[in-house]
Amino acid sequence: MERISAVPPYAADPLVRRAPSLQKTSWAQTPTVRIRTQDAASLKIKGGDRVRCCNAQQDAQACTDVLSVAIDDTLAPGTVRIDVAHVTTRALAGSAGAITLEIVHD
Repeated sequence: MERISAVPPYAADPLVRRAPSLQKTSWAQTPTVRIRTQDAASLKIKGGDRVRCCNAQQDAQACTDVLSVAIDDTLAPGTVRIDVAHVTTRALAGSAGAITLEIVHD
């Protein structure tokens, strides 16, 4: 899978990241792993599952915290959207690149 990302509007700079009122909005919530229905099915993942995402070219230390999966059929086939500028995704290098997804069983 190929990772794409965006910087959420309330994570863009130090001022808005420290504004308690902005951090309570939906824009500032923990990122989800957004994936198309067909890609999720091929990986045996469904909406609401919990996954860990790792850079495909790096070691196991370059992984996200556990994130929830959301289905998003507006994405291009073969892509996964995981936003940057959040403590749960900071281990992923850059904002794009090959990525692996691992289902986490509680």
